[in-house]
Amino acid sequence: MLRRSLYTAILGAVLVAGGLSANAVTLADLQYGTAGILDGGTPAGTVLTLGDIKVGNLVFSDFVTTVGGGGLPPYGHDINGVANNIDVAATFSGGLAGFVLDSSDWLRTQNGPVIDTPDVTLSYMVSVNPLAAGTQITDAHLSASMVGVLLGGGLVPNDIADNFVSEALSNGYSMLIFNGQQMTGSGLQPYGNTLTASAYFTTPVTSLDVFKDMGQTIFLANGGTTGIVHMSGLSQTFSTTPEPGTLAMLFGFGVASTMFGLRRRIRR
Repeated sequence: MLRRSLYTAILGAVLVAGGLSANAVTLADLQYGTAGILDGGTPAGTVLTLGDIKVGNLVFSDFVTTVGGGGLPPYGHDINGVANNIDVAATFSGGLAGFVLDSSDWLRTQNGPVIDTPDVTLSYMVSVNPLAAGTQITDAHLSASMVGVLLGGGLVPNDIADNFVSEALSNGYSMLIFNGQQMTGSGLQPYGNTLTASAYFTTPVTSLDVFKDMGQTIFLANGGTTGIVHMSGLSQTFSTTPEPGTLAMLFGFGVASTMFGLRRRIRR
């Protein structure tokens, strides 16, 4: 009985340490605290908190979104301007912990000579899980799939700007990704294409306030007829030291040592 109880307790601890898979929630779920995500690599003892994303050694919390711009935004939102149809899923791979934003409605089509600039802003806090003692955040990474096409003259850029602030940093950090194309007399020409960006912090930190501005612009001129912009698969991840895999290895070694010691006692 003692041995069976011991194995059951250890199995439960390993499952918690490995994290729980979870379905995607929306930005509105996080802002209103009606859902949360507990995913891979979280330390043993981590519990799900509504409104938070817990993945790896990190906790993402205090989500606030706004929807606005020069025209009717393509994003669904409620009367308070909170994005309610942008899905959020945790991601944990290669020591990078974070989340992915995606929505089939990140699409904007505009006809006629007009400037239209719908956008969504997102602010949140990322901090080290209190159960991951000694962990620090060292760098941030951003990527997305973005396409902009114009039929006729004009300009269609997509852009996502990030700003990071922490009391432990002497200055703020920022990064930008963007993409767009324009139709000219010689055919489709790129406006610009930078779909990945990183920020490396000179001083590792335990928490960061993040502000993200996600914009789409359609400027139809010179006979432009139709503009289409689309954004999807926005990934925001962070590196930590020590990495969650290292902590998991140490945890596994400790569990194995405990089992070995208890088995010796049982045999005696």
